[in-house]
Amino acid sequence: MNTTFTREYLQSLPAQHRQRAIDYAMDQLRRQIIDAATSGKAFHVVNISQHIHDPSKKGCAHQGGGIPPYYVTKDDLVEEFKKKFPDSHVEYVEMWEDTRPGIREQKNGILVNWS
Repeated sequence: MNTTFTREYLQSLPAQHRQRAIDYAMDQLRRQIIDAATSGKAFHVVNISQHIHDPSKKGCAHQGGGIPPYYVTKDDLVEEFKKKFPDSHVEYVEMWEDTRPGIREQKNGILVNWS
């Protein structure tokens, strides 16, 4: 079989790969919103730490099929959440949370508020 690859096709590959990485992350994360809404909540902060690029760590990227990773950014995910939940308030937040008596931890994520 003789296959040809146009310049347009080759130039489109990075964007296709980027979108696959974003779609993969969204498939993992949107369930948290659905579960929160099902339980009667009016908002939820989605933990995105496993899906965004941290330059100090390895393995924070979507990889597959031998393709070099695309590093998903928090802005990529905020934009995608705004598309998936258009009637909700969506923003990236950083906050401190009391996790145990005397222990506070910084939590970063995407706030989705549908109230």
